[in-house]
Amino acid sequence: MKSKIALLALSLMATQASYANSDLKLSTIENMYNEALAELAANEDYDIDKTLYKYADSGLQKALSMASSNSTIQYEDGSSELTECFDAVEAMELVEGNGYMLNDADHIDYSMVSKGRVRAESIFPDGMGGYDKGYKDFSLTCDANECKVSDIYDFNGDSAKLIAEKLCR
Repeated sequence: MKSKIALLALSLMATQASYANSDLKLSTIENMYNEALAELAANEDYDIDKTLYKYADSGLQKALSMASSNSTIQYEDGSSELTECFDAVEAMELVEGNGYMLNDADHIDYSMVSKGRVRAESIFPDGMGGYDKGYKDFSLTCDANECKVSDIYDFNGDSAKLIAEKLCR
């Protein structure tokens, strides 16, 4: 009987920890988006990658740096050209590549989805009385007090880190 009570107590503690972890993940992504939006409101030329970099773990920071530094070729005459690595840069943006900027969003909804990921769904007015939607999913690693973004997934479930590894090496 004592072992059943102990098992039940452990199960309840694990469930509470899971909910707390989910809340921490959700608040991390919401804070990241709110910070990026505030920076854009203050400076429309703000590079959102700076906010993502701040919230990223070391592996995603490495992928961000690799994609940023390898996405263009600079020629001696001053011209430049995008490389296939630019696809990795787009995969790491906070909005799905549907032509909208983050600050175009009417609002953003945050939810937990499969595999413990957080979804940020951006809702955009389409200019014709309707709405367009796009989303990004984020995996996070957390300790007791903090979560860091470890990867970003598009609507196909493709990993931004893997795209960067494939296209930017």
